[in-house]
Amino acid sequence: KAETTDRLSDTEEGDRAIVSRVRHQGDEELKYLSAAGIEPGIEIEILEVAPFGLVTVRTPDGEQSLPEEIARLIEITPATEAEA
Repeated sequence: KAETTDRLSDTEEGDRAIVSRVRHQGDEELKYLSAAGIEPGIEIEILEVAPFGLVTVRTPDGEQSLPEEIARLIEITPATEAEA
């Protein structure tokens, strides 16, 4: 059966998720996400999804606002499923 892949860009405000994978695009994106503290295994909370394509999340390192094109690269698992 096919697994569905959730992306950070598909989340809603108030969701909690575990980052499962960051799709490799290029060094700039990876450096940006690493500096933002977004890497596989961390739990994030979605604080705001702006209508113009900015997703604000809370990471263990603090709040980060990510452009939608970056949020699309981040694969997530809903935190409730990960804890079950």
